[in-house]
Amino acid sequence: MINLKKNFRLYFVICHIMRTLKTIILLFILFTTLSCQDRNNVIVTGQITDELTGNPISNSEVVVLCWYMNSIDDASFNKQTLKTDSNGNFIAKFEKGHQVDVASKYLGTTPIEVIIN
Repeated sequence: MINLKKNFRLYFVICHIMRTLKTIILLFILFTTLSCQDRNNVIVTGQITDELTGNPISNSEVVVLCWYMNSIDDASFNKQTLKTDSNGNFIAKFEKGHQVDVASKYLGTTPIEVIIN
């Protein structure tokens, strides 16, 4: 004989698991979509300093890449090459983007790159 109570409980557990999986999948899709979504008016500021002394480095070259989405599967970037001011500061402005790469170099030093999401 078939035990209807036992089968109903099994059916209920399977339905609960399926709803939980659907929720997890939807949250994953939402998170993935939002993490690559472009933001408008991206402003990148920073200061280049000597790692040993902490002193600002003026006239250092800074390259800033700002990544943006052309389509769902095609990312492109805008590039700005800047020089730091007398206090080692720089500023770059972009119309839109979702990830920024910053690299800096100065004569006689090792270049360093930082990725900012």
